[in-house]
Amino acid sequence: MFKVCFFFTFCFLVHNVREIKSQQPEEICFRPPTNTNPGRPGKRGPPGGKGNKGDVGPTGQCVCDGMSQLRQEMRELSREVLELKQFQHSHTDKLTHCSVGMKDRRVRDEDITASALLAGQFNVEVHHVKHGRLDNVASDGHIGAWATGNLSPGNWIQVDLKSPTVLTGVVTQGRPGGHHMQWVTSYKIAYGINQTSFQTIQNSDGNDLIFQGNRDLNTKVTNMFPAPIIGRYVRLMHITYHQHATIRLEYLTC
Repeated sequence: MFKVCFFFTFCFLVHNVREIKSQQPEEICFRPPTNTNPGRPGKRGPPGGKGNKGDVGPTGQCVCDGMSQLRQEMRELSREVLELKQFQHSHTDKLTHCSVGMKDRRVRDEDITASALLAGQFNVEVHHVKHGRLDNVASDGHIGAWATGNLSPGNWIQVDLKSPTVLTGVVTQGRPGGHHMQWVTSYKIAYGINQTSFQTIQNSDGNDLIFQGNRDLNTKVTNMFPAPIIGRYVRLMHITYHQHATIRLEYLTC
């Protein structure tokens, strides 16, 4: 009797297990394992094959080219600054780099005029204003400088620069040679964009600035302006002089 009961009980359990397997095959067969003590990872597999080559991108500008150009510009700027420092107080270098062209005749004869020309018993050409150029020398036809025909203070020699120009100073000399001790000892500077409206360089008090001129015939005297001026027409107006108001000059732009 016990064997019969055991047999039926066993059959019942087997039947139930089969029912469970048939109803939940995926849960039973594919449930992920839970391993609380995983092993070491396996070795890396062999490298894959080389992929296809990508498209060629647009041509760009190399950063190094831009930096090289910037360095070159900085070197050039440093060189220019050094040159400026070298001739900051040098009359010779200022005349080489900063002149408007009186000495080298870039300023034409017809662009130099005066309030009065010395004539009388003399030929006007001898003392003509066009000879009032720095470092000019005397010849058989002229004295190598401008000698005014009116000694009253305020008579002037004017230069037409043809366009508005920045001016920073002026260099003057007396009459060349040694027979006549003639030079301008003080003067004013006036400038304008046109010939109907002039203004004088003034000091901090608002008064006309009087520049100290020459003390001999050939020594160059440089006077820098308190601040740069801008004008097309610039006049040197003599105030005092030695023997006669006679002058040679050049203007500076730096």
